[in-house]
Amino acid sequence: MSYGLERRMSWLGLALVKGIGPLRLKRELENYNYDPVKIWNLGESWVRTRFSDYAGKEYKRIRNEVDLLEYADDLKRREIKFITFDDELYPDILTDIYDPPPVLFYRGEIPDFKFSVAIVGSRKFRQYGKRATEELSSQLAARGVVIVSGLAKGIDRMAHRAALDAGGKTVAVLGSGHDYEYPATNRDLYRQIPENGVILSEFPPDEPPKAENFPRRNRIISGLSQAVLVVEAAKKSGSLITANLALDQNRDVMAVPGDIYARSSRGTNDLIKKGAQLVTSVDDILTVISGVGQEYRVTEELKSEDLPDLTDSENKLIKIFTDNIELNYEEISKLINIDIAELNAALVKLEIKGVIARDNGHNYYFKGLQNLLKPI
Repeated sequence: MSYGLERRMSWLGLALVKGIGPLRLKRELENYNYDPVKIWNLGESWVRTRFSDYAGKEYKRIRNEVDLLEYADDLKRREIKFITFDDELYPDILTDIYDPPPVLFYRGEIPDFKFSVAIVGSRKFRQYGKRATEELSSQLAARGVVIVSGLAKGIDRMAHRAALDAGGKTVAVLGSGHDYEYPATNRDLYRQIPENGVILSEFPPDEPPKAENFPRRNRIISGLSQAVLVVEAAKKSGSLITANLALDQNRDVMAVPGDIYARSSRGTNDLIKKGAQLVTSVDDILTVISGVGQEYRVTEELKSEDLPDLTDSENKLIKIFTDNIELNYEEISKLINIDIAELNAALVKLEIKGVIARDNGHNYYFKGLQNLLKPI
């Protein structure tokens, strides 16, 4: 066995040993130059001393009963892939957290996490939360932002579904292994997400959905995201756990304000009181994750002249904006040689079409051309 393969199998072996947690494992790896082969070969007594008697027992069982090469082949036959902390595909954004999982088991394709937002919320939702989730998720996904959530009932499900329906990418993080399609009501998403995204878990496939697994899952949801958006959440909610983990991981936390009389909004409204970014439109989110006027063209590959429904004046305006970050009215009028009335009409029309917008200081900035193809 080559050293590279031995290293990969050692990572896999460590991931299969119950009782070896990612935080303690990271600390031990730091003492051994991040060499999983050394850790894997230190033996049962070392594992018992450093982790627990239970971990030592499990380590012994895996060493004696599991052929790791056969195990990896079985995963491949079942179309379950895995990446280790060493792999190039391992998301860079996840290495920033204090306890990154050493191995991720997944179905689908790992996306680029340059722009990613977690959308989480209550399993029991109101029509208001449903509408906000569907609109924000679809608008973000249409702009190339990866939507991350936990494949639970309610808000999670709607976030994944809206992203898929918008033709975007979505990432579902499980609190179990891939053998369990939990909850059963999301079986359609288990089939569809791998076709345009990925379902992943740090747990081996045979790990059942247990209560203690979901906080661990939540840290990965926030860890894979530049920001976490909470749509609906009561005062005691798993979504608030995700928000707190996001703060620990130096991620931005955002919330959709809710009805002050609704229990399902008390958690989100409290987040806003404590300083979470208040979100009333997709622009609020894009401003946070990418900077006003600079990265709204996340997947922009279109040219204004390729699109219908634009006048000559509108085309001229767009060309000015694509070469500048922000412009005030005086700057625009100097750069474009058209009648003032025609200029005003073009600015209003492009604002209505969602191509440009104004910030609080009344500067204009470019948002993107995607809205001309897909109304929001």
